[in-house]
Order: sequence, then C-alpha cells, then structure tokens
Amino acid sequence: MLDDEVDITSLLGHYLQSQGFRVSTLHTGSALMDLMSRDAPALVLLDLGLPGEDGFAIARQLREHWHCGLVIVTGRGDAIDKVVGLEVGADDYVTKPFDLRELVARIKAVLRRLEPAPSRPAPLAAPAPAAAGERSKLRFAQWLLDTAARRLSDEQGRDMPLTTGEFDLLSAFARAPGRVLSRDYLLRADPRPQCRPVRPHDRCAGGPAAPQARGRPGRPADHQVGARRRLHPRAAGGGRMTPAPPPISQSLPAGLDERSVFRSLFAAYPDGLIVADAEGRIVLANEMAAQLLDYRVDDLVGLSVEALVPDAIRPRHAGFREAYAKSPRPRPMEHADGLVARRRDGSEVMVEIALSPLQELGLPYVVAAIRSIGAYPRVRRALQRAHYAEQVAQFGRWRSMRATRCR
Repeated sequence: MLDDEVDITSLLGHYLQSQGFRVSTLHTGSALMDLMSRDAPALVLLDLGLPGEDGFAIARQLREHWHCGLVIVTGRGDAIDKVVGLEVGADDYVTKPFDLRELVARIKAVLRRLEPAPSRPAPLAAPAPAAAGERSKLRFAQWLLDTAARRLSDEQGRDMPLTTGEFDLLSAFARAPGRVLSRDYLLRADPRPQCRPVRPHDRCAGGPAAPQARGRPGRPADHQVGARRRLHPRAAGGGRMTPAPPPISQSLPAGLDERSVFRSLFAAYPDGLIVADAEGRIVLANEMAAQLLDYRVDDLVGLSVEALVPDAIRPRHAGFREAYAKSPRPRPMEHADGLVARRRDGSEVMVEIALSPLQELGLPYVVAAIRSIGAYPRVRRALQRAHYAEQVAQFGRWRSMRATRCR
C-alpha cells in the first residue's frame, strides 16, 4: 500500500490485516520499487497524490515490469483521472472516501481474476426418477431407505416419520454417497412441482436431512439444527428482539482502540453528523454538518437542535421530537415536502435526514445524519419551477390589486 498519509495507511493496514491480508505500508515510490524487486506483492494499492511524484508514472512502471494486481485509491474523482488510471494498467479505481468493506471486496475480485481457473469436476446430472413400480432400497449406517414405498426404518424395522421435503432430500444424499452436492443439484433432484419460483436468496432445499438433525446428544441447545440465536430485548421494556452484538473491542485489530476508530469514522463520514441528548442539545458534530449549516463545529456543540429548525415549522417539530422520544426507532434517509434546515444566516436548505437512536446501547443520545439535496438535478429543477410559479403568483396579485385601485 503506497500512500503519503500515515494515518490512512495505519488504519487501513490494520483493517486489511484483520481480514487475513499480509500488508506492507510505504510512503514513497522508491520504497515501492525496492519492495517490488525484493518481494513483489500480489496486489498494490496506489495513491496518485504523492508529493513530488507522478502516480500515473508509477502505475505504468508497475504494469510494464511486474504481473500483479493494481488498485488506485485516491481522492481524485474526475472522470479524466479515472480513464487515465485504467488506461495505464490499473485493475480498479477507488475514490476517497470509501467504504472499507467495499475496498476489501474489490481487492478480492482483482485477486480472483489473477488466479488461474481451477479444474472443476464434471457436474452431477440430476437423478432420473424411479420407474413406476420399481423398488429401490438404500442402506446407510443403521438405516434402510425404501424410495418406492417412501419409508425410512432402522435395524429393528421401526419406521421413522419424515416430511415430504425431508424424504426427498435424504434420498438425494443416499443416491450419491461420498459426494458433495450443490444447492442447484438438490433443487433439480426434487421431484415435487415447485409452488413458487426458486429465488437466489433461498438458503436451503429442504428440511433436516436425517433423524439426528432433530437434536444431537451432547450439543449445546443453541447449536441444535434450527435453534434460534440468543437474543436480547431491543429496549429496556422488551419489545422486538435483536441479536446481541459482540463487544466492539473484541473485533478491533491490535494497536487500535475504540476512541481513535470512532474519531476517524465520525470525522470522515461523507454526510453531516449531529449527536443530540434527550433534551435536544447537540453534544457532537462533524465538519460536514458545520459546512452544511454554515457554523463552526465548536459553535454547533451546545446548541439546541431547535435553532436549526425554521420558525414556520418549529411548533410541529417540537411535537415530533416529543413523540420520537417516547418511541425511538431508526429512520432511514429520506426527504419530503417541508423537510428543511435553518442555516446560521437564516437561510434554509432542503435536506434528507436519517435518525439512529442509541438507547439500546445504553446511551441517551440520537444520531442524525443530514444530507443536502439541493444539488440533485431533479430537486434543482423542482425548485426552479416553484420559484417561477411564485413569481407568476406575485405578478398576478399585483395586477389584481392594480385593477381594484383603478375601479
């Protein structure tokens, strides 16, 4: 990873190591060339904005002399930079700020393209259905499966009741012992007519595949097949249940603490972020929120959120805050008529707002993500039409008043 910003290379390097990558962080082009000559990596993350160096020239040199993956990670978002970067040989182009999970996915995609295609065994053909009247008995372990009579019995001849789906799934496995069967194979092997189309997100082709799946001795209850995950109440009073999140400190790579990660993410978030307490007092704000609302960050902290609400809708907003405090819930980013924010100079800006309560984490705060929508072409055209309609209305009122005076 070649980048002149030490903070970014440190944070990104720790994250990539936690994802199983071996990472070398460098800050100059000469250091990268020295590493390539000694121990060439499988992939290079290259920043174009290196002081005193041409990032495109480094990319061209990498492509001419080494066979490795190349992903440009830079703050240059112009189309011409992307075109030039891909033309000189980059496999992908990522602009800052970026999502860490997306970057990892792009890295893995490039590495997959560099790997030689593995040899694959010939696919299994779906088994032909048994002819009418044919009796086929399959034995495995202490069980006897009679596919014609659709019966499963043990060594003593006792029948084990199975549902239709369980029997069909067990039959498919019994007919191909010692083979790994894909989901598609199991769906093709199902002789029943489908009551609905098979969807990509269907997780399984049937129910438990054997009697032991109903509960195995010696296994903890929460590891039984079909057992529910351990849950905790969403709020103190119960209500909807959600999976208990693991402690954040357990998932952080060595050398990083929660405070530094939080500060970095909060400052780098591309939308405005405001954290308010139960009284509506702002306790935290990032630079994007300050720019959108024409404040300094220090001036926003301690301010009431009511100061950011236009006078015309302030009474309605107070009622909304009171109702939301009684039943806090996540609200996704959306915009609607009248959803505006008041800037420091009194002007108004149309916004989208998302709300995320932190009460379930034991914190008496609400996080608001704010995004201006005035730059959206569709919204800009709507504003222009509204402004034109207002001008026409004013002209109509003026003509009406003048006609009245003339009478």
